[in-house]
This record gives sequence, C-alpha cells and structure tokens, in this order.
Amino acid sequence: MKTNKCSSCGAYIKLEEGQKTAICPYCGTPYTEQEQKKQTTQIINNYYTTNEKVVTKQQKAYITLVTKGTGQLFS
Repeated sequence: MKTNKCSSCGAYIKLEEGQKTAICPYCGTPYTEQEQKKQTTQIINNYYTTNEKVVTKQQKAYITLVTKGTGQLFS
C-alpha cells in the first residue's frame, strides 16, 4: 500500500498495490499517479531553476528521496 498527499487539502490518500487513481476521502479531489508525478517533477524543476531558499526543507528532503540524490526523477 502506498500513501500520498492530496494536492488540495493535504490529507493522506491510501492506494492499494497497482491502484493508479483515487478520490480524497476528505475533500473529494481526484488523485492520479500521473498528476502526482507531474507535481513532483514541477517541485524538482523549481528547485533546480530557482533560488534554493524558495524550496522548503520538506520539499528538499522529498527531492533527495525520490531522485536518490541524482536530481532526475525518471530514467
């Protein structure tokens, strides 16, 4: 099972193995794995193209985690 955050309200959305879409149980916002990848890519791009201080510590830690320190999300 994977857990992701809703882009609208920040609530946790649980996804079963292989599940690629869900609805936030709190605000009803649709979640797709593709949208999550898009948001993650945007965070990474913002990190590498803007002043590093704009990115929060949590975002920086997330970037390091998902890119394994490489700065590239998808290979």
